[in-house]
Amino acid sequence: MGTLLLYLLAQAFFIADFNLISSAETRLARESVHYLIDQLQPLGLIEAQKMQTYLGQSYWLGIHTYLIWLMLPASLFLTASLTHKDKIILVYSLICLASFNIIAVYLSTNFVNFGGKVWGIFDIGIKKPLGVFGLSNHYGVYLCFFLPFITIQIINFIQKKKLSLIIAHCALLIFFIYGTLISGSRGAFLICAIAFTASLLLYKNKKFNTKSIKYTLVSFFIILFAALTPSAIDRELNKRGIESETRLKLYMKAPEILLDYPQGLGPGAYYHTAASYITKEHHSNRMANHSENTYLQIILEYGIGFSIILVILVLFLTKVAVRNYNNTSSSSRIKTASLVAVICFLIHGLYDNPIEVPVYSYTIVIFFGLLLCKAPKYQIGIDNPNKKYFSLTAYILPVLAIFSTLDFYKMFDNSYRFKHMYSYHKKANLNELILNLQYQAHSWHNWYFLSKSLRQFNRKETNLLVEYCLKQAAFNHPNQSDLWLRLAWARKQNNDLEPASKSYRRYFLLTRQNQRKKIKKEALNFISEEEYERLLHMELPMQERTREYIRRI
Repeated sequence: MGTLLLYLLAQAFFIADFNLISSAETRLARESVHYLIDQLQPLGLIEAQKMQTYLGQSYWLGIHTYLIWLMLPASLFLTASLTHKDKIILVYSLICLASFNIIAVYLSTNFVNFGGKVWGIFDIGIKKPLGVFGLSNHYGVYLCFFLPFITIQIINFIQKKKLSLIIAHCALLIFFIYGTLISGSRGAFLICAIAFTASLLLYKNKKFNTKSIKYTLVSFFIILFAALTPSAIDRELNKRGIESETRLKLYMKAPEILLDYPQGLGPGAYYHTAASYITKEHHSNRMANHSENTYLQIILEYGIGFSIILVILVLFLTKVAVRNYNNTSSSSRIKTASLVAVICFLIHGLYDNPIEVPVYSYTIVIFFGLLLCKAPKYQIGIDNPNKKYFSLTAYILPVLAIFSTLDFYKMFDNSYRFKHMYSYHKKANLNELILNLQYQAHSWHNWYFLSKSLRQFNRKETNLLVEYCLKQAAFNHPNQSDLWLRLAWARKQNNDLEPASKSYRRYFLLTRQNQRKKIKKEALNFISEEEYERLLHMELPMQERTREYIRRI
């Protein structure tokens, strides 16, 4: 019961991202966008449009993740409640679903261009989806989850001398290996080999039948992959032309981002807000989601509190799953296949974590559920009220998910739109920049590019709006010194001398102390020489790091 409460507590971190409870930050972001539109329309610089903030990527991913997490406990309980026969049927049903994915990938690779749509139906904004997956390594590792069960079934049928079933399962095994190969993911190939090896070693092998040896094997596979992953990722990143320096800069900036957004950026905002801390104006603000970036993304989007709860839940479920594996009352086929699938998940989790893909997350939760039950069937004892209360989740959470979905659709009405990513390589007109801003008002990139676009008009009205856009950019990236310098010059141009002095003061304090003497001549344009001497060796005070203080600059 305590685990369920902890799980539901983790859900609370999503609420603020849906605008069901509008936070002060969200309201300010909306008001700033609406104010800018209200000022630009009378000047004839943009087309007439409704003043609204579209529910774009961040909101969609937040709702998407919320619904997945809401249904996971119910899936866990229902899986554990099945009889042995029904569990076998469930695994074969999952294998059928995985087979449809392989067929879809084969068709899209060789015959049909689905045009960025999953199975030709659902648009996910990806140029070449692999079944229901957007990335090849996610798809390849997903298929590896089923290889242990198929392998163990072949061994079982060989022992029972059932020739027809042996042939059928061998064909199925070849089919899944082919599906893994066409993914083209080297990580998936290695996990595929580990799945085979672990299945053969752990299933009815007397030499490896003791607890200590089994635990040692599990640890060995995970540690081996952890050791091989960094070098493989470096080779892949070099091949793709992604500099490791860029990733290192993001890790160094992470404390600053967490300081600016202590409760997290919200689902989906990692690409358009966090990455903009390390990119320059001539670069795209999209950051590769790979390797350890995955966990950095979780921390930055959902905050430290959610991340801690997530780690506790995964560790607890893994501990219970491994402990229950040693119980002999459950089927050895299901236990071994599920354990190896969990091992594959943990190995993949060392460098990636596509839990946002429903078919991936529910598949691994089902394998966890098969291990969480100590007996062939989960029994609710009348002397154990906690189990009785937990069983209610199988009924309450799906109903809550249905009502939540209906409420979201009602809230969206016709205002929901989706734009996968923005490119800043092209010169966008003001209408396109405003649209980008409506999708992601917290990204300083959007405000900064608007200020650059407005500056070319060189009119009094637009100069004031340039200052406004730079202020919003600096507020959404308060540790970027260059933004405060640009804001100071914009204010000085508009004869706002006192605000210009405040902006430059922050820029000066964000500059390294060994660089401050070099900019003395520039500094005296904004602050007195006495103020310059006072600030020369001063650290940025903690009270000036708060959002409230920065808003007043």
